Amino acid sequence: MSFFKSWLFALIIIFAIQNDVNASGSREGEASEVQVQVVIPEPLMAKLEGFEFVLDGYKNIVVTLKSPSTKDTDRLKEVTDEMARSYRNYGIYVQIPIEHGEFAGKLEKLGFKLYELDTNAKTLSYLFGNGRNIPELNYAYTAAAVYLMRTNPETAEKEVLVINEPQKVIANIVGGISAKGESPEDTAVREAREEIGLDVDKKKLKLIAVFHTVRPDRKGCVEFLYLCDEFSGTLKVDGKEVTEYAWIPLSEILKEEETIVFEKSFFSLWKKVLKGAFKGHKNGADITKSRKVYQSFNFVD
Repeated sequence: MSFFKSWLFALIIIFAIQNDVNASGSREGEASEVQVQVVIPEPLMAKLEGFEFVLDGYKNIVVTLKSPSTKDTDRLKEVTDEMARSYRNYGIYVQIPIEHGEFAGKLEKLGFKLYELDTNAKTLSYLFGNGRNIPELNYAYTAAAVYLMRTNPETAEKEVLVINEPQKVIANIVGGISAKGESPEDTAVREAREEIGLDVDKKKLKLIAVFHTVRPDRKGCVEFLYLCDEFSGTLKVDGKEVTEYAWIPLSEILKEEETIVFEKSFFSLWKKVLKGAFKGHKNGADITKSRKVYQSFNFVD
């Protein structure tokens, strides 16, 4: 009889646990996990007020910024400072839309590092580890290029600046690989100054597209492509890295047939972006099995 009572008591406990699991929202047949109550310290909650955020399964904070601004930079600095005091060993991720990629430089100055490019949500995630050992994104580099455009004073036609780099088989636009900790916008400004001697107005850079490439070694590369029609200075080349430049009518580049400059073909990918070829692809357009392009908008009517 004693055995029967013990068995019945155990059965009642199991039944009660099962009911509790079902009441918690787990669907029948799904494996459930033990949920641990996480209490964010009050000083940190005060700093997070107004941010859209959740906690992931490891108690890291995940903030979503749909339209990031300078004000967010100051507030995130307060959040990370407070986390160092009252929420040690938990990280914070900040997710931003790809079309706001220029905000990445501000995050990097706060100590955030590129963590992930989400091909479905079209977002960039930046991580502040705060003492926690969180693996970083396995990426090789970021890069930036810019269509420098002007209106020809004599013909009134829109023109694109094209450069000749002897080591390349294509006619190209200004651009290059980012230095460590350098934002894409700063890369575009620096490359314009170094390659052709022009000072580009950073505030007038307009993001057109973002390229995400997975190399054979499985490392990722992220490239940002901009448009800018405000700059100053006198065009000049160093004769080594860049040997020539030319203003080519936009109408010529937009033609279906191949555009030849300096006896080279103008880079076909730049040509397609100018035509808005990748606009409207919800999850990015597959260029190859390992490369996607996200075009935020089409600026050519």
